Amino acid sequence: MKFPPHLLDEIKARLPCSTVVGRYVQLKKAGREYRGLSPFQAEKTPSFYVNDQKGAWFDFSANKNGDIFKFLQEKLGISFFEAVEQLAREAGVDLPKPDQRTIADEKKVRDLHEVVELTCRFYEDELKLSGGEACRAYIKKRGFLPETVKEFRLGYAPATKTALIAHLKGKGVSVEMMIEAGVVRQDEDKPPRDYFVGRLMIPMQDRTGRVLGFSARALSADQIPKYLNTAECEIFHKGHMLYNQHRAMKHAHSSGTVVAVEGHLDVVAAWQAGFLPVVGVMGTAITERHMDMLWYMAPEPVIFLDGDKAGKLAAERLVTNALPKLRPGNSFTFAFPTSGKDADEVVQAGGREALVAEIGKGVPLVDILWRRETDAAKIDTPERRAALEKRFDDLIETIGNLAVRKAYRTAIRSRLSSLFWQASRPQGGEKRMDKPTISAALDAMESAKERLLLGLAVEYPELIDRYGDRLTNVRITKPHLDAFRNELLRLAWSDKPDLSAIGDAFAPALREVHGEEEKDEAGHVIRPRGHAVRVMLPLLRYSPSPVYGGQVFEHTLTSLEIAAAEAEIAEESSGQIDEATERRIMALIADLRERRSANDELLKSLTEDGRNLRMAIGEN
Repeated sequence: MKFPPHLLDEIKARLPCSTVVGRYVQLKKAGREYRGLSPFQAEKTPSFYVNDQKGAWFDFSANKNGDIFKFLQEKLGISFFEAVEQLAREAGVDLPKPDQRTIADEKKVRDLHEVVELTCRFYEDELKLSGGEACRAYIKKRGFLPETVKEFRLGYAPATKTALIAHLKGKGVSVEMMIEAGVVRQDEDKPPRDYFVGRLMIPMQDRTGRVLGFSARALSADQIPKYLNTAECEIFHKGHMLYNQHRAMKHAHSSGTVVAVEGHLDVVAAWQAGFLPVVGVMGTAITERHMDMLWYMAPEPVIFLDGDKAGKLAAERLVTNALPKLRPGNSFTFAFPTSGKDADEVVQAGGREALVAEIGKGVPLVDILWRRETDAAKIDTPERRAALEKRFDDLIETIGNLAVRKAYRTAIRSRLSSLFWQASRPQGGEKRMDKPTISAALDAMESAKERLLLGLAVEYPELIDRYGDRLTNVRITKPHLDAFRNELLRLAWSDKPDLSAIGDAFAPALREVHGEEEKDEAGHVIRPRGHAVRVMLPLLRYSPSPVYGGQVFEHTLTSLEIAAAEAEIAEESSGQIDEATERRIMALIADLRERRSANDELLKSLTEDGRNLRMAIGEN
C-alpha cells in the first residue's frame, strides 16, 4: 500500500527523529545534533548522529542513514508498511483505508502465513509421535539437544502421502490454499498429496521469526534430492531467505560480524555450540538480495564455505557477483576449513573454539580475486603479463563505487608490479627460471620487503630513530637480516651514531639490502653506493625527497607488521580458545582491517607521487 507524501510528512512533523531514535539509543546533545553509539554494530567512539532539523539519522560506522521509518525498519526488522502503521498510531495520524482489492490481497497473504504456521506445528507434533522415531534417531546422531530442536522448531513429515492434507482439512483449510502455500502438490490427473513425505522438516523463517516455508532433509539414501525446498510461491522466495536471520541479527549487530554457512543444520550446530551470529544460505548460490541482507547485519560478513572444490568455486562466483556492489566499508571475508570439512563437522570435532579458529583464518575478497586470476597464470612473456593485467582491469571496471574502484586499481597494480618484478629477476644468485610461477614470486615478496625496509634504513638513517620502537619489534624472518637490524639499532642509539662503523661481519647483509660502491680495476665506479636498494625501489635513482623515502619506509614497515599480526591470529586460533582469547582475536581482526585500509591509502598516495615524479623528469 502506498502512502501520500503529505501524510508521511505529518507523522515526521509530530515525532522528532531524536524522540523515536532515543528509545533505542542513548543520545547526548552535540551542538545542533544528537550523538550516540551505533545501534547496529559495536563501537567505543560514538559515530551515530541525529539531526531533528533534517529529520534524519546518520550511522557512519555502519554506513546507514534514513528517516524515522527507515530507523524502525533497520532496528526492528519490520516492513515499511509496519513502520508507518506503528508511528502513525503514536503520532495520532489516521491512515487512509485500503481499497477492497488491497484488503483481499492482504487477507490472502495472512491466510497463507496461517497455513504455513499450522503446517509447522503439525510437523513439530509428528516428530514426537511413534512415526517420527527414525527422524528422532537422526537428530540424536547429529548431536542436537531437545532444547535446540524446540528452539529451531524442527519437525517430521510423515511417510504417508496425505497426513498433512487430512490435518489441515480438519482445521478448515482448503486444498487450493494448501497448494498455494507450497505444502501440498497436485500433479496432472492425480489426486493432491503432501509436498513433503518422510523427511526432517526445517522451518524457514523471515527476520521477524515468521515461518514462510520449509527445507526438508532426506532421512535415507534413496530419497532424492537430499534437500527439498518449498516451491516458490507468494510468500516464499528462496533467493530472499537467510536461515536463522531473526536469531542472529542482534548478535551480529552487537559483535559487528556475521558468518554465513552453506547448510541449515550447520547453522543449528554452530548455534548450539554457542556461536550465535550465524546464518545459512540455501545452497552455495549467494544472490544480490543475500548480499544486501548480510551487509545489513555486518559490514564485512564472513562467507564460510565447505573446503571442497565446490565451495571454492562458489567463492569465486561470489567475487564476480559482488564486485559491482562493493562500497566503502562493505565487503566479504572468506573462510575455508583447512581439513575440507563443513561447519557442522568442524563444530563436532572441536566445538565453538574450532569454528572461531577457522573463521580467524579468513581472507578478504581481494585475495580471493587475486588467487583466482593468478594461480594458473603464466607471466613469462610481456604479452602474457599484459593479458593478466587486462583481466584485472576489466574486472575492476565492474566495481560501481568510484572510491572502491580506485582503491582496487591501486592495490592490484601494486601487487602486479611486485609480482612481475619478482618473477623477472633471479633470487639469491639462483639462475632465473624460464617459466616463472606465481607461487615462487609470492614466496619471495616478504623477504623483499624485509630487504627494502633495511635498505631504506641505511639510505635514510634518521628513520631508525624515528621508528625505533616499531623497527625493534617488527618480525624479520631471515636470521642474518634480523642480526643486521639489531646492529643498525645499536649504532643509531650509541653515543656517536655512525652507520659507517658497521662491522665487517655485517658487510654481506649491507651489500644485500643497500649495496656498497663497486669499482673496476681502473678505479672507475661501476656501481654506486646504494645500488641494491635502488633496484628494489627504482624511484630512488631520481633523488626523491626524504619525506617520500620515509613514507615508503612507513608503508613497508606496516605491511610487515600486518603480516606478523595475521600470523599471530592464525597461531592463537589453532589452540584452545577461551572468551578472553576470542575477544583478543576479534580485536586484532578489527585493528587489522583499519591498518590495511590506512596502508592502502598511503600506497595510493605513494603511487600518485611516484607518477608525478616520473612525469617531472620526463619519463612516461
